[in-house]
Amino acid sequence: MKTYFYDSKEIRWRLPSRERLFHRLGEYDTMAEFTVLSERYFERLCNDAESYVEFVNAKAIEYDVKIRAGVSLDNYREALYKSFMVNSTAMFDDFVENFKEDMKIFVDHSFSLYDSSSLSKYERLKKSMENAGYNLKIPKWLHDIVIYYRLVRNHVAHNQGDEEKCSKMFEKIDLKQMCKDYPVFINKSPNPPGKITMDDFYLFSASIKHIANLFTISIQGKENWYDIGKYHPSLQRSRIPSGKDRRKLVCKIINELGVRCEKDLVDGILENVRQQYNPEITSTT
Repeated sequence: MKTYFYDSKEIRWRLPSRERLFHRLGEYDTMAEFTVLSERYFERLCNDAESYVEFVNAKAIEYDVKIRAGVSLDNYREALYKSFMVNSTAMFDDFVENFKEDMKIFVDHSFSLYDSSSLSKYERLKKSMENAGYNLKIPKWLHDIVIYYRLVRNHVAHNQGDEEKCSKMFEKIDLKQMCKDYPVFINKSPNPPGKITMDDFYLFSASIKHIANLFTISIQGKENWYDIGKYHPSLQRSRIPSGKDRRKLVCKIINELGVRCEKDLVDGILENVRQQYNPEITSTT
């Protein structure tokens, strides 16, 4: 999808939290698309039926699926699209926790999320990063879209808030700037509460990925590669099997991150690993 507000090619290494998010969202996006495909095909089968509800109920009995309430096009389609956003939000929250751990391993061991019970995990991470001086470059419209869809998700998942609150957040979104920065969704989404479509799910998923990219870009050049010998879970003494070739282990970790396995870098990381066995060791030999 074409964007004009950043270049994802700026990402130079494979941050584990970002890789996990993209993998999980990719799988879930495919599942959601398959669900919608099945739903639309099923609707076509119903075209000749006198009653859609009776047709659905009959098929439910035929395939041993328990439907406790009458299903109509009016009462399930938007609810279906909104339900997809529940898992997307959970994966985004998971990314925040994983990104925090990546920060502690690769950048700043003392990093923590901003402490606030009134903010979402994403907002707490954003606040922490900004307070620490990282330039996130997240457009306001992108931030507002994620907050808006989270409110929609909360209304669906927990019956928290009301549509008026969602509507007020929707009105804050700078649609003109969004269309300028991200024209692929012009006349498609975002849509106001009560008119959510599959394109809203696509936009929410894409927005989460964009924010993850911008978080990732913001920390590049600030990595403390040598310190991963101290803080990477797989390089802790208690996690390294007896007799394990530690140089090969370090190279494997570096390669999985998409970073060149240069001798000086490996030697520096190994020095910190060895110090776990003998704190007196200071050389790389």
